[in-house]
Amino acid sequence: MAINGTMISALSVCLFLALVPTTKNPLELHVWKQRVIIIFSENPKSLADQTASFRAELSELEDRDLVIYRLGPQYGTNPLKQKMAKEDYDWLVDRYVNEGDEFLVILIGKDGGVKLRSGEPVANSKLFELIDRMPMRIQEMRKGQ
Repeated sequence: MAINGTMISALSVCLFLALVPTTKNPLELHVWKQRVIIIFSENPKSLADQTASFRAELSELEDRDLVIYRLGPQYGTNPLKQKMAKEDYDWLVDRYVNEGDEFLVILIGKDGGVKLRSGEPVANSKLFELIDRMPMRIQEMRKGQ
């Protein structure tokens, strides 16, 4: 069988697609719609405590368009409290968790940028104050959103 130019092109495309990473950014669906909190902890109790603290003021979270991702050492849950796909978990850990991190709270703005990275638990008041000073949030409050 002779190999012609079309076959070589098709093989080249297949090879290229095989080398392209297929993992998508799991936070992409939140960009320009919601702010994201990522909580990572090696300790399940610390993870649960920080999550409970934020969820104690659910109406404040909703008012600021906040969703929470929880990452443990081997698993993660999405804002719907569902177990995350391994690819999504791995993407978030690879992107945001550094070697040696035992606890993290990360706030990601609607623009997709990191606005806060803390190695200690974050008080709701500190988080809300930071968000309320953001230009986009000020605009939202003016519009009554």
